[in-house]
Amino acid sequence: MIKAAIIGGVGFVIWRVLQPKYEIGIVLTPEGVRRVDGVDKRLRHEVEEFLQQNLPEQGKVVIRGIRQPGGRLRLVFRGPVHEGQQQRFRNFLLMLLK
Repeated sequence: MIKAAIIGGVGFVIWRVLQPKYEIGIVLTPEGVRRVDGVDKRLRHEVEEFLQQNLPEQGKVVIRGIRQPGGRLRLVFRGPVHEGQQQRFRNFLLMLLK
């Protein structure tokens, strides 16, 4: 039992180390925007307003972003967001962060 817990703990630590370090983290729920991390405070209001107007109020949506080599921004979406909405937010965020 203790051996399994140790193996599980080591596995968790390795998994956390190998996870990408996201620079942008956004959480949206049906009640509104819950968190916006990694975006300049002066721009957060614009991000929140865009999300409330353009993303569905169905379930929880998590958006994470990381800069790729060459400066490209890669976003990962979790939740009920279709491809058109994802692309619209990518375009908005790229325009805003330039």
